[in-house]
Amino acid sequence: MSVNILLPAITGLLGALIGFLASIVTSVIQSRAEHRRERIRLAVQLTIEQHRIWADVDKANGRESQAPVLTLLSYFDTLSEMADGREISPDRLVKQYGRFMQMRDTLEELRAADPG
Repeated sequence: MSVNILLPAITGLLGALIGFLASIVTSVIQSRAEHRRERIRLAVQLTIEQHRIWADVDKANGRESQAPVLTLLSYFDTLSEMADGREISPDRLVKQYGRFMQMRDTLEELRAADPG
């Protein structure tokens, strides 16, 4: 076979291979983005329901309810770890609880510093 026939054939094969690999990479990236959106949507739904329950309990006890952002971040962390295949161990829960409490304290400091 001459070079005139092989060069276009090899070029065509390489182009097809690059196109195939690009479509696989695009699919993987889109799939990961969709999974992340789904985790966020689920975390928001869980947060809304949990916040409704806690707000009712706080109202019945005469307390101010907590900021839902704390619950949202807690649910999102847990769902992300589950989606990544990480085990939800007692150590991880303690770490998440510590982060939750630190963020709650920060929000309370910001509320106390806000004159309005």
